[in-house]
This record gives sequence, structure tokens and C-alpha cells, in this order.
Amino acid sequence: MIRPATIKWQLLSGNDLSGNYSLATINLLVTMNIKTTIILFLLLAGVGSYVYYTRDKSGSDDTTPARQEPKTLLDLKDKADKITAFSISGSNGKEIVAEKSNGNWKMTKPVNAALDKDKVDSLLQTLTTLQSTEQISGAGTAPSNSGLDRPTYTLDLTCEDGKGKTDVKLLVGDRLAGESVYTQVKGHDMIDIVPSSLLDTLGAPANSLRNSKLFDFAAASVQQMNITEKDGSELSLRNSPTGWRLTHPVTIPADAAAVEDLTAAVVNMRVVEFMDHPTLSMGLSKPQAIVTLSTAAPATQPTTMPMAAPMTTPMAAPMTTPMAMAITTNPVKVIFGGYDDISMQNVYAQIPDGTVVKVPVSVLQALDKKPLDLRDKNVVDIDPAKVSRITIAEDQIPSTQPATKPLKNAPPPTPPAPVVLVHRQKAAPATRPATTLPLMGPILPLPQGPKTEWAIAGATQSDADDSKVSALLGQFHPLHVEKYVEASAAPKSGKRMSVTFEMKDSKTPIVLTLINTESPANLVGSYDGLTFELQRQIGDDLGQSFAPAPPGSVPSMPPGGMPPGSMPPGAMPPGMR
Repeated sequence: MIRPATIKWQLLSGNDLSGNYSLATINLLVTMNIKTTIILFLLLAGVGSYVYYTRDKSGSDDTTPARQEPKTLLDLKDKADKITAFSISGSNGKEIVAEKSNGNWKMTKPVNAALDKDKVDSLLQTLTTLQSTEQISGAGTAPSNSGLDRPTYTLDLTCEDGKGKTDVKLLVGDRLAGESVYTQVKGHDMIDIVPSSLLDTLGAPANSLRNSKLFDFAAASVQQMNITEKDGSELSLRNSPTGWRLTHPVTIPADAAAVEDLTAAVVNMRVVEFMDHPTLSMGLSKPQAIVTLSTAAPATQPTTMPMAAPMTTPMAAPMTTPMAMAITTNPVKVIFGGYDDISMQNVYAQIPDGTVVKVPVSVLQALDKKPLDLRDKNVVDIDPAKVSRITIAEDQIPSTQPATKPLKNAPPPTPPAPVVLVHRQKAAPATRPATTLPLMGPILPLPQGPKTEWAIAGATQSDADDSKVSALLGQFHPLHVEKYVEASAAPKSGKRMSVTFEMKDSKTPIVLTLINTESPANLVGSYDGLTFELQRQIGDDLGQSFAPAPPGSVPSMPPGGMPPGSMPPGAMPPGMR
């Protein structure tokens, strides 16, 4: 029979007792077991407290940051505009160095290039307002997993204000678990925990800060330009005191406005995208065009007729040069490669520092010029004071395919008689000789000189309207054409006008031919082997009547309206009162 005390012990210890114990013995065993449990618990609590209070000083890797209210990491809040230089160095070899001068930012590493002020200001604003959310004591040895002994990035900022110059260095270490990264400002004991987006900010490529406008000089400052097309053809342009000239493949005067459009297309082009990883597929090894510019004056000036002299005789044939002269002084070269995709909206280009960019295809299109596109649009300059005679003849170019069958034995149409204008000198006003003798008989009128400077020749000369003749001569002083075209583009039918100017100082007349197709298009003219388009107003001026307006009639309005000051304020022309 088991005693009650034995049953109690079995329940407490879970042991199967084979023997019987006295009640005193059992009570002693129970008391000893409780004391042991309490002592073990106290020892465990002591060890835990020791570990808790010494964890920050042990250098253990499982450091837990102390949370705090967010605060600005750098002591440069509200001083972003006072920063005058910065550099970003990466453990991967990346380096960006930039400095501010006269309000403009310029990168000196990895390349010399202008930076976009707004992009730099945004970067500095992000850095100077960076918030630290947690801190760790950095006194002594930093946590081994912080990466601050071999920083991923090192940021240097230079700030200058009225109090002097301040340099700030920030070390950026490794990521923590989550979206944070270790940082430490040089000279500070504490290690700051900041959002890991800082790594993306500092890791952005240098090109992301560059100005999309590539060149810091004006298009008007360009003095030399060479263009090589993909077919090997070349154009060379040189500026001189007398103006722009095309020096290859022919030597001829160039149109200043056309050249300025050409230089502006390259100098003012803006980058669509900077390419950080160029590939062979960009087509730069087989370029569509190569442009070389220089703001330095040509080493030698072309020995040709200065443009300042009026061209009153047929121009000499252009001189052909065998090859384009290379630009050797401060050359700026741009290579245009292939299109970026099948839409052909952009084209790849390599700029002087070797960077590959994507630019609008309109730049490449602007470079597609022929010598005729760049030739001086002033085809001839006739000095009105040297013209002695103008002959305007008109006929009809016979059509190769008549609209109707001509009548048998019908005579050809008779062209109108030419209009001939002759310059004559006005005679000095006649005066009577002084005499003291009494006059005998009636006083006869004195002979009068011609009323007008120009006369219409015919069976008898008649007065011409000097204002109309002067306006006509003004159209040829100089004659400005809209564009040059190939000779094959001249119309094969239409009304043809031939204008001949005879000069007082030359035996060789100047002859121009104009063709009017009676369509809204421009007139097509030819002179000295050149074919060109010009405004229709010249044809209207040549076809008008040069006789003076009858007395009392309303005078014709000259081209472009009445010149300023031709009538007093409030006055009206005769016949309109």
C-alpha cells in the first residue's frame, strides 16, 4: 500500500518511485528544487543585462541604431547657392569634379563641359537637405558592416559665403537591411543612417548634369567651316573682311544669311540624349557627315575680287579648287552617324570630347547643301549712275507641244516693239546776258532743257517718268534672287523678257533674261551662266508703262508704298482732293 506522501512526490517530480519515503524527507527535496530554479533565473537575468549595456562598446556586427527625430545631415542648409565646387568619387573609379564661375557651372572631370545650372542646383538642393533618421556612435571603431572604411562614394563640397570658405566631406558606406545606408561626415563622431536613395543620386552618370547646348560660343563667331558628306563631297567656307566665300569645290562669294543658318544649325543644336554606352550600331564608323568649325580667322585670305566693288560686268567663271583646305586652328569636329530608330527623328553624333549624343535629324538635314545653295544671292549689282541705256524686249518662247493646231500658212505672232529708255543730261537753266541797252520788240521765251532725266526712245523722244525708272534700277542695285536652280529647271515655255543695260564706263552690256510662266511661282531668270528664281514684282516693273501720268490723274503707287516723307502730313495726291 502506497502512502499519501509517496503519491504527492510522484505528482511533483513525475518519477516512478519504487520505494517509500518519509514525509520529512519528501518536504526537504521539494524545498531544494525551488531554490535551484530561483538561482538559475537570477544568473540568466544578470548575463542578459550585461550583454544589453555593453553591446555598443563590444564592436559586435549586430549593431542596432538608436532612433531619433530626423535632422539635416550636412551643416549647409539654405546654403546650396553658396556652394562653389563639388566632387563625387566612387569606389568603382567614377569621378565628377565641377566648379562654379561667374554663375555658370563647368565640369572639369571626366571631361571639360558646361553643366546645366538647373540640374546642378537640384542636385545640391537634394544633398544639402538630406535628413539623418538614426545615429550610431562612431567614436573609436565604426561597425565593420558599415563600409565607411572603404566608402562607396565620397562627396566633397566647398561653400563660400561672407564668413569664409567651408569644406565638407561626406563618406557613404554600405546599405543596411531595408532602404537605408551608412554615412559619416568627416570630423563628426556619430554615424548617420540616411535613405539609400542617396546612392542613386551620387551614382547618376556625369552626362546627366551636362547642358544640352554643347558649345559655349556663338554661331556668329565662326570664321571657318568644312563639311564632308558621306559620298566624299566637300564644302569649305571661309570668312574674311569682305564677307563669306565658298572656297571649295569652287571659289565664289557666299550668301551670308545662308552660311549663318548653316553654322547656327550646328552650334545651337541641343542634345536629345547623352549616350553612356556607345555601340557600333550607331553608325559613327561610317558617318553621314563630318563638320569642322573654328572661331579662328583663316591663316590666309583668298586672293579674289573683293565683294565691296559693284559687279557691273559679267563675273568671271568660278575657280575650281582640287581639295578642301583643312582647318588647323582650334578645330571643333562633330561626326554624324546613323539614325536612332526607324522613325528617323534623331541621329547619333560624336562631339569633340568623344561623347556620343542623340540630336534632332533636322541638324543633319540642314547640312545637306550644294554650292548653289550657298552662293551669294546678289547675282549682279548695277550702279544706276552708270547706266546710259535700258532696252526691254519681250517675246514668247515657242511651245514644243501647242495646245491647238496652228492655222496653215499663219504668220508667227509679232512680238511687241522693245521699250528703250535713254538717259539724258538736264541742260542748265537758260539765262539772258546782262545788258544796259533798252529792249526792242517783244521778249521771246528762253529755250528750256529736258523736263526729265530719262526719255523713251522712238521716232521722237518723249519724257519718261523718272520715278518709275529709278524704282526699276533700284531692283538691280543689287539684284537679289530667291534661290539658284539648275539650268534644266528653266521653263520651256512662257513669256520671255530680255533686259539689256548699257553702261557709261564699259563697252560690254549686261544682259539678263526673265521667263514668266504666268503662274503663282517665282520668275525664272538667267545671267552669266546662272539660273535663279526671283520675285514676280520685277517682271511687273519691267512690263509697266514708263510714260508720265496724265495731268490730274492719280499717280501710281511705287512698289512698297510711298516713301517716308514724300508728302507732307495731311496732304493728298493730285486727283484725290
